[in-house]
Amino acid sequence: MADIPEYWGIQFYGCEELPGQLYDSVRQQIAEFYEKAKRAYFKDITYLQIHVKQYEHKESKRKKYSVHLRLAIPARVFNAEYAHFDLNTAISWSLRALGQQVQSFNEKGKKFWTQTGKHGKRQELGKIEHEEIEKRGKFIRSKLVRR
Repeated sequence: MADIPEYWGIQFYGCEELPGQLYDSVRQQIAEFYEKAKRAYFKDITYLQIHVKQYEHKESKRKKYSVHLRLAIPARVFNAEYAHFDLNTAISWSLRALGQQVQSFNEKGKKFWTQTGKHGKRQELGKIEHEEIEKRGKFIRSKLVRR
């Protein structure tokens, strides 16, 4: 029991009604994403919330699952949701959407040094170009723009 990590930052809502095998698969997918996000992107994740809702059609007796994910870090809160008749599909697609949001936010933070190029467009600089421009003394720091 000591080799299983505890995930204090993960909160599950609506998963109590799921059958055992589905619940285990949901927990496993969420735990893998949590570890990946913590390792690759953010060390200080505040929480990861998963909310699963079930809808049942009266005529066909099929169940539709709606999955809402929320990942919070001190700087921002990311949200993703997806609905499907298969729970594993809904979970994987919502995790993929959340992962894309996190990755794009992380990539925006890396673009710190830019240079104004042709027609006023800003260009991202590599390490070598950054050192050359710093020697010349002509550099522009990117500004935070509110959109």
